[in-house]
Amino acid sequence: MGEAIAFAWDGSPAAVRALTQALPLMTAARSVRIVTIGTVEDAEIASLSDHLAWHGVQAGHRHVAAVAGVKTGQQLVDEAASLGADLLVMGGYGHALWRELLLGGTTREVTKACLIPVLLSH
Repeated sequence: MGEAIAFAWDGSPAAVRALTQALPLMTAARSVRIVTIGTVEDAEIASLSDHLAWHGVQAGHRHVAAVAGVKTGQQLVDEAASLGADLLVMGGYGHALWRELLLGGTTREVTKACLIPVLLSH
């Protein structure tokens, strides 16, 4: 576990915390891929890649277009699988817990569907 890491990035505070907490794992990994879904700024990914490189992590980037009718969590799970990742790192519970429980959310979708370990950070 942790040889091939998929890192879900959305620019949220939870994603930043996940990055910080997973950095030791990323430095030891064989490969790290940043996965973004939907709208993302190229400059933001460049800054993130530079930050990782400063820590010795050469990370690739895979952008996935949002697909109507397909939930973001399922897209993340599918993308991690297609990359051959053995660990998915992501920020979790970006919305209030009551909202997640009532309406669902990406964290809930991933934890239900993912077949590999997931490192979540709130």
